[in-house]
Amino acid sequence: MKLSKIEPLAYGSITKERFDKEIEKGMPDVKAGKVYSADSIEAEMKRGLENSET
Repeated sequence: MKLSKIEPLAYGSITKERFDKEIEKGMPDVKAGKVYSADSIEAEMKRGLENSET
């Protein structure tokens, strides 16, 4: 498995146009229903942290 070498983007470091392009990249997933609520993501992250502490 290879990890991406692309650094995450910080909102304040890009132009509005670039931000809009990045958002558009995810729209096919949204339209296909491949979305997660903030609550489910937070719960998954907490589970991961709890498992890593044991």
